[in-house]
Amino acid sequence: MLILGVVLALAANQTAAVAPTGTTVLDLSINEAGQVDGCQIIQSSGLADLDKQACQLMIAQGKYQPATDLVGKPVRSTDRLSLAWTTKN
Repeated sequence: MLILGVVLALAANQTAAVAPTGTTVLDLSINEAGQVDGCQIIQSSGLADLDKQACQLMIAQGKYQPATDLVGKPVRSTDRLSLAWTTKN
């Protein structure tokens, strides 16, 4: 099982323009070192800038425990991640 080790944060001025709720679904590509090196938006939250930022943050900060093959060698893998967005009132 891959373990996500990243916290996504948005600046206060960015969240003010965000709709109250939304979900972004991402397909992530993870290299042998456990770093996210690719991201594709599968489902939009309805806010293109937020979706794009989610991918950028995952590539910049996403870290997984590397997947391994049958002999324990690290291998590339993928993960689908759903991010539910809400704003603070």
